[in-house]
Amino acid sequence: MLGEFTASSGDQQDTRTRAIRSLMARYHVDTKHAERVSDTATKLWRQLAPELRLPVFTRRYLQYAALTHEVGLNLNSSGLQKHSAYILEHSNLAGFSFDQQKLVALMVRLHRKKIKKSLVTNLGMLSKKHAIALILILRISVIWHLSRSSEYPEVPKIEFDGERLTLSLDAEVSDEYPLLIADLEREESFCKQYGIDMRIEFLL
Repeated sequence: MLGEFTASSGDQQDTRTRAIRSLMARYHVDTKHAERVSDTATKLWRQLAPELRLPVFTRRYLQYAALTHEVGLNLNSSGLQKHSAYILEHSNLAGFSFDQQKLVALMVRLHRKKIKKSLVTNLGMLSKKHAIALILILRISVIWHLSRSSEYPEVPKIEFDGERLTLSLDAEVSDEYPLLIADLEREESFCKQYGIDMRIEFLL
């Protein structure tokens, strides 16, 4: 792994955080919404990290992606993921190496619509399996907050073994948030296209 992920990396992390916040301000990102997505992504990451052995540093880069997934919104909402990824990949982000910036851009590029297999390659700092896990976490987190409301259900229980993705939700969520369930069911088809069996289970 990269040498920066050591106990002495605090200054570099602060530099990267400032760069991300500056980018968000420059492109007028809805900070509260972005932070809700980031918080949900972090909670999902914590569930999957032990079983998948996700490197600790991936949590921070997942958060960066969650915070900036809408930087391209004001350019073109229909191509949001493409515009946001382009901005992230080509901006001068202090503290980021080429691979780190590419990782954040990749997650953002694939945070919605079709998961393009050709784009998910070994990034040098991360395996393909781990990259896919991060992308799925971000996708679910974005879906969880599509309503942009400050009120949303508890984060679901998530399991992923590389082939099957299972979300376990409280049964009442189906009645209280029908649009959320519809969006999650639509996500099942995108996952299937990529060869991932996504299932939604309701806990009684």
